[in-house]
Amino acid sequence: FLVHPAEASPAAPIFVAGAEALPALYRIDRETFGLQKSDRIAPNRAHPIRDRVVQLSRILGVLDPDVYVGGNVPTGVAAISGNPPAIVVAGAPGDDLTARQRFQLGRAVFHLRRGTLALLLRDDETLAALLRAAALIGKPDGMPRAEAARFDEIGRVLARTLSRKATKLLKDAAPDFFAQPTDESALVRGLRHTANRAGLILCGDSREALGVCLAALSGRDLRRVAPNAVVTAIRGNEEARELLRFSVSEEYLAIRREIG
Repeated sequence: FLVHPAEASPAAPIFVAGAEALPALYRIDRETFGLQKSDRIAPNRAHPIRDRVVQLSRILGVLDPDVYVGGNVPTGVAAISGNPPAIVVAGAPGDDLTARQRFQLGRAVFHLRRGTLALLLRDDETLAALLRAAALIGKPDGMPRAEAARFDEIGRVLARTLSRKATKLLKDAAPDFFAQPTDESALVRGLRHTANRAGLILCGDSREALGVCLAALSGRDLRRVAPNAVVTAIRGNEEARELLRFSVSEEYLAIRREIG
């Protein structure tokens, strides 16, 4: 139910194989968000935000993450991979997460599980270039040198970082990838749509979720925005349109009933 149809792409196995290199390419750690050790909430300390984050993360399959409250997170909520993984809630939250924070938490936790946290920090064009570079590692023969040269820098990092298993997966998946025209950006957008669905599952408030996706109305209460302005913004935003469709689907309603 949760996975967006755009993920059914010849580029998907390429992304899965190349994802293990993302931490080396795009570092995400405590320093990224300006965190201090004192921002970590100890597991044995009663804290409503930590308890809520742990509860909601478990719904999406992430158990007992470290929780930090503080730092500088533009989106309000972020995740850091590791053992254990960590969730960061910025600012000075009250006794519970807001609906928008739950939406951001759902997106971050879902990317954490998939190893795709870079999608929260990089644009579609950059990630599409990563996909193409990974594919070229799997099947460099027969590709024009000009094509390969565009991705030399990323390719060198991938070659140093990827395990033998991942490199073999790339070689197995590359023939299908190059056998037909493939829109790498479409897969990246599909991954974002799936993460938005996960965010809505935890959020339970489509209006607040749409408010996050609609950059043109960022930070504004949609209840105070003229309806025609909201409609215009949704029409011009693919993420918002896809999320709105999912919010009225039987699949979404079934999941919400299940988690209560």
